[in-house]
Amino acid sequence: MDRSCAWHDAHMTDEITTPEARREQTRRSLLASAEQQFLEFGYHNVTLDGVAEGAGLTKGAIYSNFTSKVDLFFAVLEQRSRESMERYQRAALAEDSLEGVIGAVTSPTGPSKPEWEWSNLDVEARALAARDPEVSQRLAELQRRQIDRVTDLLEEVSDRLDVELARPPEQVAVLAVAATTGLADLARAHPDADYEPEFHVLVELLARLALEA
Repeated sequence: MDRSCAWHDAHMTDEITTPEARREQTRRSLLASAEQQFLEFGYHNVTLDGVAEGAGLTKGAIYSNFTSKVDLFFAVLEQRSRESMERYQRAALAEDSLEGVIGAVTSPTGPSKPEWEWSNLDVEARALAARDPEVSQRLAELQRRQIDRVTDLLEEVSDRLDVELARPPEQVAVLAVAATTGLADLARAHPDADYEPEFHVLVELLARLALEA
């Protein structure tokens, strides 16, 4: 999701008439501010005061929605994961053939666009998890949901096209999460190299592994 669009959406001034809508607007504003700051400055350099100020809110608004900076951090990662898979879902389920699905999810102009900047946050999440069992559990739950989303998408495609999956969908989903994380780490370590073509190849290989009998 384009951060400028997220920021604009989170700060729309349309009249909000219910407490639930106001709470949701507050949460969206905080997540947009936190996303921008975590990406720009990194986890350890972001403060809750700064996030609240960036959202035009008070620090109390953060504690009304999140229990801690770690909680806010993982909420940002969760939102990014969900939105990324929603883009793949829209692209894949708009097609009515196997080749159409594979072409849609691997197109450089479609959802298959690497977001290398997010790998820094993934690394920070793993570093936090290495030293804190509770954070480790949060990371495991996040990864589990990522695997579940890929699994669900493969099963949806299989049902829609009435084709039998070539591999167990959860197995392919595990490989997808592991392989994309590894490639993102490689791209982060070599910022002058262009790994986008390899990313598109990886997505295509995973799609064919799952869908081609």
